[in-house]
Amino acid sequence: MSNVDQLVKRMGYFIGLIEYAKTEFIKDCVPEDLTPLQYKMIDATCYEGYTTVSRLTRIMDISMPNCSREVNKLITKGYFIKKADPDDKRKQRIHLTELVIKTIGKV
Repeated sequence: MSNVDQLVKRMGYFIGLIEYAKTEFIKDCVPEDLTPLQYKMIDATCYEGYTTVSRLTRIMDISMPNCSREVNKLITKGYFIKKADPDDKRKQRIHLTELVIKTIGKV
């Protein structure tokens, strides 16, 4: 095995460890009504304050139906709200609610 192959293998292992540690951390810190995936979706939305289902699909690397289902669950739980895009009324933006700041902002 070449040095480059060994380096790539070690980097993959290291990234896997980081993802595992992050998932374990999330389990202990987030509200009980959120799954780790839902928390990651909220976290991904925090940077801009809004997103779209399409963007979340790419970021989370999940299918569009699964992403839509999880977004709808987060809307039901009060963490997300859908609003029309001001530039294109056909598009829907997903925005964070005050509940996120109250519950997850503490983490």
